Order: sequence, then C-alpha cells, then structure tokens
Amino acid sequence: MEGQTIETKASLTEKDKRIIIRALDKLALALTDHNHQWSNEERKLYERARAILTWISVVCYKVAYLLVLMTS
Repeated sequence: MEGQTIETKASLTEKDKRIIIRALDKLALALTDHNHQWSNEERKLYERARAILTWISVVCYKVAYLLVLMTS
C-alpha cells in the first residue's frame, strides 16, 4: 500500500468520522482482549488513522468558521 494514495470525499460528516474512530477503537480493544501484541507498525497505523480523522475534523471546522465570518 505504500506509495498509494487514498481519496476521501469532502462530504465526510462528523457522524461518519465518529463512527470510523469508534470502529478503530473497538477493533483495538478486541485485539487487546485477545492478547494481541501490537507491532510498532500496527500501533503507528492506528495512531495515524486517528490523527488523520482529527485533522480532517479540525480543518473542516476552521473552513466552516471562516465561511460564517465571511458571510456575516
């Protein structure tokens, strides 16, 4: 998968992002409950996925805020 890009829709809603984060967290708990030992790569991928979703949320919030300021 290295070197490939994943396109995301700009219409990803806050609800969608919360669902994805929740799914990631549930998967992490399921793996831990089964005594799975996370590799460094798995941990980094999990943390990066959460960071990307957080970043998307922050950027969308800032854009929406700026649009409100510009139109008021």
